[in-house]
Amino acid sequence: LLSDIPVCLSVCLSVYMLFLQGSEVIFKVSLSLLGSHKPLILQHDSLESIVDFIKTTLPNLGLVQMEEDHQPGRRMDLSNQLQAYEVEYYVLQDELCDTPAHLNQSQRTAQLERTNQSLRQQNLDLLEELQARVCRLEGQVEGLAQSEALLREQVFDLEEERNGLRNAVTHLHTLLTALGIHTHTTHGDFNLDPHTHSAADTDGPRDGQRDGPRDGQSVDVPTREGPRLGQAMSSPLLPHPLALPEH
Repeated sequence: LLSDIPVCLSVCLSVYMLFLQGSEVIFKVSLSLLGSHKPLILQHDSLESIVDFIKTTLPNLGLVQMEEDHQPGRRMDLSNQLQAYEVEYYVLQDELCDTPAHLNQSQRTAQLERTNQSLRQQNLDLLEELQARVCRLEGQVEGLAQSEALLREQVFDLEEERNGLRNAVTHLHTLLTALGIHTHTTHGDFNLDPHTHSAADTDGPRDGQRDGPRDGQSVDVPTREGPRLGQAMSSPLLPHPLALPEH
């Protein structure tokens, strides 16, 4: 088995993953190693030193580091990207196969010039599309900036109106206080107290009225209260309260 082969653990893990997931593991492990050791690889100045680092340094890493290097590769999903690259590869291969092999140097040069011209035209078309998109985005940004300025003006007007209303309420509160009408304030809102100024009305009659009429003054009884006591007793329509019932 692979455990009997004297190779490093990284190779064993890669082979196991290759048997399990297919050739896609080669790209996963390669990208995982390059991403994990990117700072160390960028410290080298030449391709030879980078290759030497990959050949000598990476296989001598510890078990923990190797496991950490393979963890991102296991979680990668490159199926869609590899399929797209595969389609592009076969298209390019078909284009190369369609090129006749008996063309001389001048014909090949002319064909390459035509291909180059076509690619330049494609680049120009893409550049125009990009410029149009940039202009459209700039227009959107300008419109958003105008909307923001308008909203700022509205917010400023609303703040001015709020300050004016607060000043008016404060002035009204001052006037009511000067008139002797007490108010309650809650978070800047002034509310009149209906029980403050109506206390004099609910206290009842004054002292002179509560004590009744003074000496020497007559009391007028309203006529709507009915006849007086003498009239009620002498009236022939009403029987005397002590009279016996008639048989």
